[in-house]
Amino acid sequence: MNGYEARTDNNPATVDKGKRSSLERSPGAVKSGIVFYRGYRDIFYLYIGIAYTLQVVDALVDAHLRDFDVNEDLSFHWEPTLMATPGQAQALPTNPGVMFALRLK
Repeated sequence: MNGYEARTDNNPATVDKGKRSSLERSPGAVKSGIVFYRGYRDIFYLYIGIAYTLQVVDALVDAHLRDFDVNEDLSFHWEPTLMATPGQAQALPTNPGVMFALRLK
């Protein structure tokens, strides 16, 4: 912001000594550049916050599933069955269907 302040302080003795001070730019162009790059900086901080939050959520899920049982004793069973039709008595299943069951032992 020193270049912008040097251009707008109305003191001819103040000189911009920055790396790009040799470029002739108006105070408005310098101010728009400052606003532009600050916007990108703020969006970058937002992305860093989102990445950090996702990393924390991933660590929490991994910690929660640490004791999850993944042994080979899992079975998947399916069989044809008759399903009750909505609005009819439960004792009279009439529609054919398939029932799936995952059994954990």
